[in-house]
Amino acid sequence: MEIRLVCRQENIATVKALLNMGGIIVREEADLVFVEKGMEDKAQAEAMIVFTVPVLPALIESLKSFGQSEEPIKMLIGKKNETFCPIDIDDILFINAVDNNVYAHGKNKTEYVIRPKLYQLEASMLPEYFIRINKSEIVNIRHIQKIVPMFKGRLLIYMENKKEPLDISRSYAKGFKERLGIL
Repeated sequence: MEIRLVCRQENIATVKALLNMGGIIVREEADLVFVEKGMEDKAQAEAMIVFTVPVLPALIESLKSFGQSEEPIKMLIGKKNETFCPIDIDDILFINAVDNNVYAHGKNKTEYVIRPKLYQLEASMLPEYFIRINKSEIVNIRHIQKIVPMFKGRLLIYMENKKEPLDISRSYAKGFKERLGIL
């Protein structure tokens, strides 16, 4: 998706970065205009989306859900300490759900709250190198250090920069083994 951007000078870099991470390209020739609230008179366009900077990450996630592209996402927007941060998908070790929150765990022991639910991520958004290992966790297989077989068909996996292992439940173990070719 391509858009033209009209926003306050002090917000341009932040807004462009968020849009770019969401797969939205900023071009002066685009017909659709993203306009920061209060600057509508400068947009001069028939089609515009008015936004405020705090709700922009949620707006971008909503636009991605319209299925413009079949390609997996390359970035997620996470929240840490009341700040929204871009997260490169390749830097995520695993994603888990606890209570009503979903967390992305990064290589540098960072933890972000993310908006999409596990089933949404698993269904269409994540690249093929992410796999569900139990009902509350999805892992990035590129960051697995070792896999340890346990009793009754369970597996433990150790991830980079994480001391505690993650548990692959019996119901997910067969699919996991098939995917990695270790059956």
